[in-house]
Amino acid sequence: MSGPIAVPDRFPRTPAPARGTAPPLTLSWFDLRLEVITDLDGVRAEIAAQHEVLDAARRPSVDHRLTLVIDPGLVERVRSRGAGRPSAPMESFAGWWYETWPAEGGGRVLASGDGQEWDHVLLTEDFRSWTVAGATMEGAAVAVGRLLRELIREDLVQRGALMFHAGAAVLPDGRAVMLPGGAGAGKTSSAVRLAEAGGHAVATDRLLLLPPSSAGSPGGWWMIGLPSTTRLGAGAVAALGLAHRLADQVASGRSRPDWLVSLARTGQLPDTSQSIAKLSLSNRDVRTLMGGGFMSAAPLDGIVVLRTEDAARPVATHPVEPVAAVGAHLLVPDPAYPTHWLSARPFREDPATAHRALDRLVADVPVGELSWNPARHCDLSTAALLGAVLDCVRPGFGGGTASAAATLPPVLTFMADGAPQTVHQSPAGRPPGTTSSWRNE
Repeated sequence: MSGPIAVPDRFPRTPAPARGTAPPLTLSWFDLRLEVITDLDGVRAEIAAQHEVLDAARRPSVDHRLTLVIDPGLVERVRSRGAGRPSAPMESFAGWWYETWPAEGGGRVLASGDGQEWDHVLLTEDFRSWTVAGATMEGAAVAVGRLLRELIREDLVQRGALMFHAGAAVLPDGRAVMLPGGAGAGKTSSAVRLAEAGGHAVATDRLLLLPPSSAGSPGGWWMIGLPSTTRLGAGAVAALGLAHRLADQVASGRSRPDWLVSLARTGQLPDTSQSIAKLSLSNRDVRTLMGGGFMSAAPLDGIVVLRTEDAARPVATHPVEPVAAVGAHLLVPDPAYPTHWLSARPFREDPATAHRALDRLVADVPVGELSWNPARHCDLSTAALLGAVLDCVRPGFGGGTASAAATLPPVLTFMADGAPQTVHQSPAGRPPGTTSSWRNE
């Protein structure tokens, strides 16, 4: 590890490791390349596991570089140096604040404030290269992971990307589907199931959509995940059949919620399972446990809005108002991210611009809905079920018009668990010509 930085808020534009330290950890995400400079093996392993993807960045240049320094004295010196300067509080995302002031020679200094569990500072001279100084290894590692995620998110939003509360995956047949939905609708479980079936997960809870003609988005809409851990509640762990495998593993440095051992032993979910802590898995954990890996991005082929319903069978429909159905999961304005805080000029997204892009999205991409109980229906047949829904909402569907509905097949047959399944067209209780419904018979 390199020694203490002589001037706390001014440092080389491209920090380099000291002689004898590990080479930079290079990460690829969509068309971005990032480097993390640290010789802490535990930090390198955790960051690499979180960012493990099966696709490579399409540009060779390094877009962001982070240098990690574990030095409590440096954190204190940076704070002391900034004490006499004009500063301003900045909310990075919900409940997490930094005190900020200009760095010497340009750039910015951000010191963790109220609501942050670990004491650290962020320093940048050009908003491309960053130094993360932490008082502890654990805190600094968390700050590095968070900073990488935010740099990727802000880069894409500045190019016009829309952010959704959604999962996403590539089916085994190669089609890529966006899966927006509320809490408990099966976004994470579906993405993991599709990867397990021979496809690839892209996102489990937060998804960015980059419009056509945006920088880095040739040929159509691209869906891009974020390098964050996959968080599973007790219900998802039970539905995916992971309880025994997870309970038998002891991941170094990662806590396991109390309900996990109970679920593995008894097969029963505790009464408080909806409100207790979730289990966090890295991309590498998911690949090891389920046999399916992550891609950072994929071109979008269709949207299936997931709705939770305590029904005996899944029901697929065309939404009467596709803009409203998809827009309900658009995170603009984003309640968790009041401003984009890592830019030279922090900015807020414009809702009007985002909703115009949403209109274009629904005009370009077919939309369907799937009402189901994910705890009962999200199983080994999920890939076949979602594939059948995509077959129903083929490109050219115009949002529920009678002419489009007339082109839909009355009966679909697909394989699930080694046996043929049929989905029959049946009335959905809406006016003729506005929607069609399929029930898995």
